Amino acid sequence: MSQQWVVEELNTQYPERWVLDSFGEDKIKEFDVHVGDIVDVQYSSRSTEKDGHFYASNRPWSVIKQSGGTPSQVSEATASPSA
Repeated sequence: MSQQWVVEELNTQYPERWVLDSFGEDKIKEFDVHVGDIVDVQYSSRSTEKDGHFYASNRPWSVIKQSGGTPSQVSEATASPSA
């Protein structure tokens, strides 16, 4: 199972957005993110190569929910079973 979610910077004129990928039911339950959550996220950017094509992903390793004043908010979240 995997979950893909988008975080968006708060309190900036031109907010950045990042797509994050959580893999495994344990990580999805641990992070427990929902649309509207205010979060502080630490993640690793990585890429994999298959058949000459590169695929990038951002994998969170720490997600801390905040009550306000942090730079990111979850704007989308979708889960899907692993292929």
